[in-house]
Amino acid sequence: MGVGPSVTPPGTEGLRVPMIPAVAGLLVAVAGAYAACTAAPYFWDDFVLILDNRVILEERVGEAILGNLWGDILPSPYHRPLVVLTFCLDHRLWGIGSPGPWHLHSLLWHLLTIVAVAWCATPRLGPSRALVASAIFALHPIHSEAVMWLSARNDLMCMAFLATTLGLLDRHADAPRVRTLVAIVLTALAACMSKELGYALPLLWVAWRRAFGLSVPLRPLGAVLAGLAVGGLLRAQADLQSMPIVESAAGMPVPMWRPPLAALGWVSWPWPLTSASVALTAVTTGEIVSAIVTVGGLAVLVARRPSLGWLVASAALLWSPTLLVYHYTGLIGERYLYAPLAFLAIAVVAAWPDRRATHGLALAAVAGLLALGALGVRLADWRSPVALVESAALRVPNSYTLSWYAAELARAGDASKAADVLERAVRMRPLRPTACTQVPEALLRAGEPDATLQLLKRFRGTPCEEMPGVRLSRIHALWAVGRVGEAWGALMRWRGPAPRGVAPLNMALCMNLHDLDCAAAVLVQWEAGAADLLSSVEDLRAATASRSARGPAATP
Repeated sequence: MGVGPSVTPPGTEGLRVPMIPAVAGLLVAVAGAYAACTAAPYFWDDFVLILDNRVILEERVGEAILGNLWGDILPSPYHRPLVVLTFCLDHRLWGIGSPGPWHLHSLLWHLLTIVAVAWCATPRLGPSRALVASAIFALHPIHSEAVMWLSARNDLMCMAFLATTLGLLDRHADAPRVRTLVAIVLTALAACMSKELGYALPLLWVAWRRAFGLSVPLRPLGAVLAGLAVGGLLRAQADLQSMPIVESAAGMPVPMWRPPLAALGWVSWPWPLTSASVALTAVTTGEIVSAIVTVGGLAVLVARRPSLGWLVASAALLWSPTLLVYHYTGLIGERYLYAPLAFLAIAVVAAWPDRRATHGLALAAVAGLLALGALGVRLADWRSPVALVESAALRVPNSYTLSWYAAELARAGDASKAADVLERAVRMRPLRPTACTQVPEALLRAGEPDATLQLLKRFRGTPCEEMPGVRLSRIHALWAVGRVGEAWGALMRWRGPAPRGVAPLNMALCMNLHDLDCAAAVLVQWEAGAADLLSSVEDLRAATASRSARGPAATP
C-alpha cells in the first residue's frame, strides 16, 4: 500500500531544496558547533564505565555481547552490547590516553541520527519540512549532554536505529521488498542492542502510522518483532542483575513531579543548567515559564491536528523510563530527551499551517541561529567536569550543586577548595552522597588527615555519617594522625563485607599514606584469601604495638 500523501502544502514546491546538499550543510553546521568535543575530557560515569571496565580495556568481545553494560564493576540490568562494542573499537583504535577521538566517534553518531531523522520524515513531511524538523532536532541545545558525554552514546545510537527502522518500515509499506524486511530485522535488533528503548519500536510504528492517518501493515511489523525477539534471546542469556538504589537510599527526597517539570521546561527553552543543577533543587521561575510554554504549544499542536497526538504520545513513551531512573538515582538526565525531541520536532513541523509555510521556514532559520547561540553557551560548560558543575553551582547554589561541585574538585585534586565548598553544602542538605566520600578521600591523598577529621565532624547527624566510604576515610585519618588504637578499633567493629569497589579504594588510600600497617589491616579485615596476606596479621600486631608505644592511643 502507498505511504499516503505528503503533508507538504500544495503550491509550495518552490520552497523545496535539494535534500542531499541541504542535509550536508546542516551536518557541517552541527559538526562546527560541536568541534570543541575533540578537546573534551572524560566526564562522570566515563571514569568507571570506560576507564575501569576490563571488558573494554581488554576488549572481551564475548563478555561485551553477553554481559551487562558495566561489566564486572557493578550489578546492572542494562544489556547494551552494541554500545560496549563501539567502546572496545575505540580502545583498539585510539587507546585511552586521549578522549578526543572517542568524543569524535560519539559526534559521528549524532550526525548519523540527524540524517536518519531527515530520511525517516521525508515521506511524511516532504523534503523541505523534513529538513526543518531534522534541523530543530539537530541544533536543540539540550543535546549537549548526549553528544558530549561518552557514557550517553547509547542514546545517540538507539535513536539512529529507531529512525532508520521507521524509515524502512514506511518505504516497505510503499514498495515491499525482501531486502527491506531483512534490513528492518537488523536495524530493530541494533536499536534494542543499543538501549532498551528499542523494544518500544512496535508501539512507535503504530503511533507513527496513526499520526498521519495511515493503516498499519502487519508484515513489516513482523520483521520488527523478529529483530526484537533475537535481542530478547541475547538478553535472556546475558549476565544481568538488578541495580541497587544508589542515592535515594541515602535519605534524599525523590519528588516524582520534578522530572516532568524539568523536561517540559527543557523542551521549549533549555536554560543553560546541567543535570546536576536540576535534580532535587528548588523550582525556578524560568523553569515554570518554559514548562508552561511547552504545554501550551503542545496543546495548540494537538488541537490543530489531533492525529499528531500520537507523536506526542511517542515522545512521552520514550521519555517515561526517566521516572524509574530518577527514583533509583535522584538524577534527571538531559540525554533522556534525545529521542523524544525527534518526534516532537516532526510533530511541530507537521502542524505548521499550510498557508504559512514560507513564514515557517524563515522562523526556523531564526530559531536555528538562536539555538546555535544557546548551544554555544552550554558547550562552553563542557570543557571540563569541574567547569560544568561549577557553572551549575554558580547559577543555582544549593546543597546538591555545591556538593557535586565539591566532588568534582576532589576528583581534580583540589582537596582544600573541595572541603570549603562541601562545608557550605553540609549546612544546607541534602548532600550528593558521592561528595561525602570523594572529598575526604581527596584530603587524605593530599596529606591532610587533620582537615579530614575536621570535615567528617560536619557529617554528624547526616546520611553521610554511616556511608562506608566516610567510615573508611575516618579510619585512615585516625591512623595517619597517630591515633592507631581508635583506627584499629573502628576497623575491627566493622560488620559485614565491604561494598564492591571499596576495598581496592581503601587499599589505595593506605598506600598513598605510605602506611603498610593500614594496608595489612584492610587485607585481614576483608579476608583477601591469599595465605601470604593473611600471614601479615602478626606483623600488623607488632607494628601497631610498636606504634602505640610512641603515641597516647592504646592498641585494642
